[in-house]
Amino acid sequence: MFGISPANVPFDIPNWDSYRPIVQLEDVILFDSKSRPEYGINVDNFDPASPSNHLEVGGRRGKVDAVVDFIGVSFGSPGAIIVNDTTFQNFAPTRDPEKLELGVITLEEGADIQQVKKTLEETLPRDIKILTIEEFIALEEHHWGTSTAIGFIFSMGVVVGFLVGIIVVYQILYAEISDHVSDYAVMKARGYGQSYFIGMILQEALILSVLGYLPGYVCSLGLYHLARAGTRLPIVMTVTRALWVLSLTFLMCFFSGGLAAWKLKDVDPADLL
Repeated sequence: MFGISPANVPFDIPNWDSYRPIVQLEDVILFDSKSRPEYGINVDNFDPASPSNHLEVGGRRGKVDAVVDFIGVSFGSPGAIIVNDTTFQNFAPTRDPEKLELGVITLEEGADIQQVKKTLEETLPRDIKILTIEEFIALEEHHWGTSTAIGFIFSMGVVVGFLVGIIVVYQILYAEISDHVSDYAVMKARGYGQSYFIGMILQEALILSVLGYLPGYVCSLGLYHLARAGTRLPIVMTVTRALWVLSLTFLMCFFSGGLAAWKLKDVDPADLL
């Protein structure tokens, strides 16, 4: 729930001027169109006159008068609403109105952001954090990535997937080497060195990484779409994430190839006998 002053809205909401008279009314709610459907608000065919457009917040009943395009859901909340500062206090009477959790400072055009930040940090009490938008985003990402169960589960999933991938690729390459031990022995007898065999195995690992990554990437796009539709979380495949996974895939396959190549070190032409 975001309590704001209608005259000084800190958010970039499309067509805000049309919503301003609505949010000025007491106990009137602007409902985020990206919120989950459990709240019973039909955002696709919203009818302001419908008697079902009510929400109970903090034991007090409020009327949803409009649907706005806002921030959407997150791991921390399945929906969002915007109310004026008076309604916010009505819905959360135990909250001290003098204690704000988040404030937005709008600078004049051409202002030096870092200089303003430094001045505010020197002026305001130490328990107030002054952050740029980028720093605030980084702080939130760090919190969810390191201080929550969700972040731990995702990180552990990456580690487990990486280790399982190493084992699977190693088994494939190991079986390939085992099936052609006599061929490798012949090549050794003809003067091919260990470096040649290692390079050949790493080439196989490279082929496996590319052939495995491409269908995996396509499947991931489908899973992202299903997850986004089912949870309404802003889950998207970014270029950075795709390249990061590709790098891990290369590393995983090359590491497996290096392990498998050790088996060739002991191959001897005598194996032909």
